[in-house]
Amino acid sequence: MFLNIVLPHQILLSQKDVRRIVVESRHGSFGLLPLRLDCAMPLSSGILVFEIEQGEQYVAIGPGVLTKVGDHVSVAVSHAMHSYDLKTVKQMAYVQFLKEEELQKEVRTALAKLEMAFARNFLELKRYG
Repeated sequence: MFLNIVLPHQILLSQKDVRRIVVESRHGSFGLLPLRLDCAMPLSSGILVFEIEQGEQYVAIGPGVLTKVGDHVSVAVSHAMHSYDLKTVKQMAYVQFLKEEELQKEVRTALAKLEMAFARNFLELKRYG
């Protein structure tokens, strides 16, 4: 198989002769072999494992989408980190995803404050209007 991992700003990985791929979807972990039927599926954050002749390689991925058409597998994600060592990729993923989670909390807090301010202003406008 031919594996492409695409980020919004670059192609992280283009690998030919991939023997198998294991990835996390929203419905659990599953594997792809060369003769699997074509498919498209949403992916969860986690570790994508692929095997080539030299051995396994690992990619920490954020949420995204996987498509398989023929022998081409494309993975489009917001962020990803590639490594030849599982321990290293797990550490990189933990740090990156932790940072992202904190940022998402900050964004949710800011949005909640904006919504409250909008509602308060709307009620005041309604009261005086």
